[in-house]
Amino acid sequence: MRVVEERIRLAALADAPALGHIAATSWRATYPGLVPEELIARLDEKSRTDRFTQILSQPQPERRLWVVEDAGAVLGYAHAGPTRDDGEHDGVGELYAIYFLPEAWGRGLGRALQEHALADLRARGFREATVWVLTTNDRARRFYEATGFHLDVEGVVKECFEFELPHTRYRRTL
Repeated sequence: MRVVEERIRLAALADAPALGHIAATSWRATYPGLVPEELIARLDEKSRTDRFTQILSQPQPERRLWVVEDAGAVLGYAHAGPTRDDGEHDGVGELYAIYFLPEAWGRGLGRALQEHALADLRARGFREATVWVLTTNDRARRFYEATGFHLDVEGVVKECFEFELPHTRYRRTL
């Protein structure tokens, strides 16, 4: 199924419950065996909805949260903005997160949403984009590599919801 531009839009406060559901469901489907079970259990739908409510209630214009919907249902989201990494130049943006409901995987929606978020970064003057991924998440790594990202830094231990986990950074020219 090909996504048309009208199906990708900026998230609204009313989307917070759908985003919380997507985040919790995606984590439960993706991360068993890759992160401690305690971490997955902590990321329940209510805590994720509360976090999205906070993000959308206090917008930061430089950070944009995009959603993709099909038949009015939000199936996934991408969050992007300026890099959070110290030592990077102003021309570097970052794809902070991209998640989908498992039933939306493999339909081309992730690629379309990612390209939309990256095009927005490019339009705002960013020349490169980075994305951090858990080093053990082979599925995500294959996705980023297939969409033009190349390995930049591997095995950096970063805090992830109070757990220290190895991450890999990918980079792409916009």
